[in-house]
Formats: sequence, C-alpha cells, structure tokens
Amino acid sequence: MSGSGKTTVTSGAMTISGTGSKTLSRTIDNSAAAAWTQGQIVVTNGTFNNLATGIFNASANDSFFASSGTNAFNNAGAFSKTSSSVTIFSTPFNNQAGGSVVVNDGTLVLSGGGVNSGSIEIAAGATARFGGNYTHTAGSTLVSHGSVDFNAATISLDGNVT
Repeated sequence: MSGSGKTTVTSGAMTISGTGSKTLSRTIDNSAAAAWTQGQIVVTNGTFNNLATGIFNASANDSFFASSGTNAFNNAGAFSKTSSSVTIFSTPFNNQAGGSVVVNDGTLVLSGGGVNSGSIEIAAGATARFGGNYTHTAGSTLVSHGSVDFNAATISLDGNVT
C-alpha cells in the first residue's frame, strides 16, 4: 500500500499472504483481525498501528523490513507469533500500554529497537530476540518460559522481568 492518507480496517479480516514482497508506504490503522502468513513487507515511510481492539497474528517466515524513512509497528492490541518460523521486524516495534505480545512458537526478532510499555510473554520452546535500542518501561512486563536474547546496542529493563 502506498500513497498519502491512511487505511483503516475496522471489521472483517485482513490477510497478508503470497510469496512476493509487499510495500507499505502509508499508515494502516487496524482494529480488526489481521494475519501475516507469507511474504516480506518492505516499509518505506510506513506505519502499522494495531489498535486496542486489533488482533495481529504473525506466522510468516519473513521480515517486516525497514527500507527507508520513518517506519514503525505499533501494538496497542493483541499480537501473537504462532509458527515455528523466524519472524523479523527491522522497524521499531512499540508495544504500547495495554498491548499484549505473546510468542507462542518459533522466534520473534525485534532488531529495529522500540519500546515495551505493555506485556510480552514468551512460551516454552519459543524465543524473543531484542536488538537495536530497546526499552522495557516502568510498569511493563516481560515474562519468559522460553528464551530471551538481547543483541542490542542498548537495552533498558525498567519494567517487571520474570
């Protein structure tokens, strides 16, 4: 998706699939259900906002790739990683207050930095890998029954870590 303006998804389901690369060069506000199953998402001056009522399920063995410009994935709703694959976000990944991230299976790589002000939980056998400059703010939670890797220039752990 490209062009000026914003795309708002308020009902139904959005599926991001197909082996080819997709381009995100605008803002998407999602308050419905979204599933990313396949294909790289190349982000150039783009932002994906998973709003408080939004559900985003990532099972793709691919990347949400920061190409150029100002980019972000912002989660205020429910985000889940649900396949044994490796899913990479090289854009800043911001889990906002009230947002929930659950890594059920596989590996979620957040290499573009970001901020966790909500909750992140890693299930047994799953992995979360933090890179870039990543901050877990006061009041946030990071709970791991699996593996957590910190491969970052700066990691700030001001929240609850268990």
